[in-house]
Amino acid sequence: MSFSQKGNSKLGYHEERTMQAMSRKDYVSAIIENLEKHSDLMTPQLRGLLSEVKNNLQTMSEEGFLQRTDGVVTQPASEQTVDAKAPLIQLAGVQDELKRLADANEAVRPELKSAVAQLEGLIGSSESYFPE
Repeated sequence: MSFSQKGNSKLGYHEERTMQAMSRKDYVSAIIENLEKHSDLMTPQLRGLLSEVKNNLQTMSEEGFLQRTDGVVTQPASEQTVDAKAPLIQLAGVQDELKRLADANEAVRPELKSAVAQLEGLIGSSESYFPE
């Protein structure tokens, strides 16, 4: 199963082509690495969370990552629990903080803005992805 979603307006052409060439787990890892290049602008808590997510990703198999992020529901909503340690859930929790940081430093760190845009596209595409 490929993560690539042709025609997804939330991902740019470059991001779609990149995701076709790498796994979803590798793509998330690459985004985190790009964000970490700007860790000098981040709070210790934010740096710690990115490090935790990165470490968790390294210990997961590709299949395990996909199972934790594919959005498949196997129980009724009343019995379903949210995995707060799932990588995309953790990243979604700091998405607004990262966006504010990128906006405030856009002139001097355009690469940060790009990494945050990739994260937004990934999280947004996860929320709107409905297989046929």
